[in-house]
Amino acid sequence: MKSGRVKRDVLPDDTPSGAQGWFINTRRAKFADPRLREALCDAFDFEWTNKSIMYGSYERTASVFQNSNMMAQGMPDADELALLEPFRGRVPAEVFGEPYMPPVSDGSGQDRALLRKASQLLADAGCAIKDGKRVLPGGEAVAVEFLIDEPTFEPHHMPFIKNLATLGIDATLRIVDPVQYRSRRDGFDFDITVDRMGFSSTPGDSLRSFFSSRTAALPGSNNLAAWPIRPSMR
Repeated sequence: MKSGRVKRDVLPDDTPSGAQGWFINTRRAKFADPRLREALCDAFDFEWTNKSIMYGSYERTASVFQNSNMMAQGMPDADELALLEPFRGRVPAEVFGEPYMPPVSDGSGQDRALLRKASQLLADAGCAIKDGKRVLPGGEAVAVEFLIDEPTFEPHHMPFIKNLATLGIDATLRIVDPVQYRSRRDGFDFDITVDRMGFSSTPGDSLRSFFSSRTAALPGSNNLAAWPIRPSMR
């Protein structure tokens, strides 16, 4: 490659790349407010994590249908609006606007602008600081447990947990054996866990296992975050 006799290139691939990330269990009342969930997102510095832990080898995904025409991009077009209009007022208003995009940090590992934004979102959600700790409107401390079954992702969690502590959120990481993890995952006994989704370029009935209301209540389903979520959520 140095002499130019071999060329290294990236070939275009039009299949959905899938996505890996944290899934917030919205079955738990403490995650009901979308502003709290957005604040959690703002506390994670992907740019620093990618540079410092993953050797800059990752690109951030914004959709489980990344790298395909099924990925939400821009405002809904006329055909999409025709499908969405019957649900106006029953789904979040954001559905009719630009899709949510993950924040881009300054890569420092502790982006003050994003942490200030997260702190304001928490305050707007009624989560005040009391004795140095963030509390829900009812007075319960905002505590988050990340659940994983092997230590590979431990380095990715610790800077995230540090940033959450800056916001007054008591976050911890619990690593359990695979059998216990499977039991807790199947029973939705977790706050936040890691998973990866990957779909074909011809989506079909298999998506119900991930996104339907029926599977949100079905133990052992792939609907970890409890999609679709209530109109007050996103």
